[in-house]
Amino acid sequence: MIMLGNVEIKRVAVIHGRVYDMPAFVTRTACGWQVRVSRTAPSVHMADSDYGGSVQSLHAAAQYAMSMQPDR
Repeated sequence: MIMLGNVEIKRVAVIHGRVYDMPAFVTRTACGWQVRVSRTAPSVHMADSDYGGSVQSLHAAAQYAMSMQPDR
């Protein structure tokens, strides 16, 4: 999320018509979500088929990304 004055800019994913927040470090692949928190750490892929669908794999990727971020 980026704040510019009163304007909040978020990354979102629309899945089956519903809007979901998409955290930093998470990108969509052909069959799931990729998490890459740093250039030195390997990326992790959350496949839709492993998590029961694109929404569930997005939640898993978001949770993993948040757990890997350094404390601010």
